[in-house]
Amino acid sequence: MFVVANQAGLDKFLHMQQLRQQIARASLKHGKKSIVLNDIAHSEPSDRVIDSELMRGLYEPKNFDQATQAPGLPWGHGYVPSTDEDEEGRIRPQLKRYDPDSMVYTDGSYQKDTNLTGAGVYGWKDGVEEHIRIRPSRSGPVHTINRAELIALLRALCHWQGQHDLVIATDSAFAMQSINEHLQNPEAHKYHKHKNLFQAIIKQLLTRAQRQQHTSIVKVKSHIQIRGNEIADALAVEATKEWDVDMSGEYTEPFGDMVWVTKSVYDENGEVNGAPYLSDLGPALKTAIHRNKHLGQSNQDTIYFRAWRDTAQHMVAYISNWYWEEEGKVPDAMLRNTNKAKTGQLWHKGKAYLWKMPYMRGGPVATDNLCPLCSQPNSGSHILGGCAHPEMKKTVVYRHDEAHRIIINEINKGRKGSCLIIADVGTAATLGNLGVHHRRIPKWVLPNNMLALHTADPDELRAKLRPDIMMVELQEHEQSIYQRAASSTTHSVLPSSVIDPRLGCGRQRKIWIVEGGYCDDTRYAEKVTEKNEQHEKLVDMLKMYGYDVHLRPMPLGYAGTIYNCNLSMLQDLGLQRQWLREY
Repeated sequence: MFVVANQAGLDKFLHMQQLRQQIARASLKHGKKSIVLNDIAHSEPSDRVIDSELMRGLYEPKNFDQATQAPGLPWGHGYVPSTDEDEEGRIRPQLKRYDPDSMVYTDGSYQKDTNLTGAGVYGWKDGVEEHIRIRPSRSGPVHTINRAELIALLRALCHWQGQHDLVIATDSAFAMQSINEHLQNPEAHKYHKHKNLFQAIIKQLLTRAQRQQHTSIVKVKSHIQIRGNEIADALAVEATKEWDVDMSGEYTEPFGDMVWVTKSVYDENGEVNGAPYLSDLGPALKTAIHRNKHLGQSNQDTIYFRAWRDTAQHMVAYISNWYWEEEGKVPDAMLRNTNKAKTGQLWHKGKAYLWKMPYMRGGPVATDNLCPLCSQPNSGSHILGGCAHPEMKKTVVYRHDEAHRIIINEINKGRKGSCLIIADVGTAATLGNLGVHHRRIPKWVLPNNMLALHTADPDELRAKLRPDIMMVELQEHEQSIYQRAASSTTHSVLPSSVIDPRLGCGRQRKIWIVEGGYCDDTRYAEKVTEKNEQHEKLVDMLKMYGYDVHLRPMPLGYAGTIYNCNLSMLQDLGLQRQWLREY
């Protein structure tokens, strides 16, 4: 229920659709079925003449009349308490009017040159003009202009708590929006540094509503010569130097009892000259700590420290630690366990046996170091990739195959996506959807007569030669042959019998072999050696047959470590760096 203060304000109301509906409803009570704006007479001016400049810049009000009602009614809900007709039968709407002197004005101020804040409140109370200067805050996290605006609002609510109809005018959109949001969704401010102040303001508003007192907060433009607002602004500026009320120690931030890190600032003579707060505990903390103190008092003569020191130069750090950037996607428990795995702190039965502790909470003291699932010696590496239990082995195989399937999918998008792909990392149906042509090495790539030089049973040896990924370079006409064969077969992956005489072995045809495997994050070199030895015989046979063979081991850390050799290998296979995040 709000007013217009002058003729211009009335004209503004009459041109809004919502007011048309209100007046139309009123006209129906007088027997009229419709009404047009030209038939509406303007109300007579009140006895009190109000300067239009005083009310210029008035924004929509926010009403807090009921504790259960969300604040805020738009301008369109103009209130028409009664209607009259003039001598010619035209409707005369009677609208309530603003009285600028009945409103309380609040404002906040921040002086950049002195880094000081102040708050001011101006209004009339019991016929007396009130000027209140407030000190809103001291140095710290809540030393902001927003706190000054909120403190001024709270002071106005407290000082005029006995007034039945209270209208507070502020030029702070932040204050109005924050109060509105806190009323409707308090959880949104659970960790807000002004939470205590919001709660104090809401408590005052709800208390007034329970007493059947009406409270409205109005948004006004600043610095357009609205008298009350200009006075409040001047009081706020004065309050940065001299104040009547000190509220800097009240309604502090909810984290005011916590300790925060500072750094020492030295003058030219080497004396400490201030200790400002650090802006964060990341880059700011690193710059504040002396270089030779970055490791603190940690013991650097340990197996894990030396292992990670040697591994760090061979790993891609920003990819290996990318899981920290995926906020909300990686559960906290998984983050903790990943870091424990990297530092050898993952709990297992071997540690329980070594330290003579129960393996499970509430259980007996461990009497051996054997895995409870497969009865093999237990360790962190055993949990992450060495357990022989059937269900654990399924999980390990799925992890291995899924990593390679992701790589195959990306290879298809790269420069070498036209190569013939042979892979043994899934079922025929799964690999067929990825464009894999064979699960075993076809006979036209490596004929039986070549295998017969190494074994009496070529088919048995062929079944054992199962690289994770094998890419064979095809010519343009050969690509179309395989596309036609793929479209004519009922299998998701082409059988080895699909051979075209024109394909032949092709001297100096390039072949890339990718063999991946998971390992302890600091033992990638051992995994590279193992994978090179695993396919040494296959590489020798392919080279003997005339192929240009490139074997690329792909070690992957249990805890997500990616190595430099992985990047160089993937770039050789035609991938771009866009694959990294998805991978």
